[in-house]
Amino acid sequence: MRRGHFYGFLAVLMLAPLPLGLNRPLGWTIAIVVLALLCLTWPLARWRDKPRYSAPRTDLAVPGLLAGTVVIWAIIQAIPGMPPTMAHPVWQQAAGVLALPVHASLSLAPDATLDGILRLLGYIA
Repeated sequence: MRRGHFYGFLAVLMLAPLPLGLNRPLGWTIAIVVLALLCLTWPLARWRDKPRYSAPRTDLAVPGLLAGTVVIWAIIQAIPGMPPTMAHPVWQQAAGVLALPVHASLSLAPDATLDGILRLLGYIA
């Protein structure tokens, strides 16, 4: 089963340049969905194969912690409803001009921030 995961990751890498190098939303969305499914089923494959002995992997702890910190900080920036003192000043100006309540966040474009998080997670995978 782990061999299937290897060939799945290899297929994504080999097919990535075909839809304009995954530079369009449809291409990178499909690649991220496939990579997410492979990453989510990887523990099942490891559990099913049951190696005789496997030492704990500590060599990926620091990079994983650093990447997790970046992803969590990006998620915090995209959260709507930040206090006005923490939110970007443009949100206050937009609320004044539109005369409507605006859900302020640290990011100017929370949707683009969430897209960036998904792409970053795809690159990490």
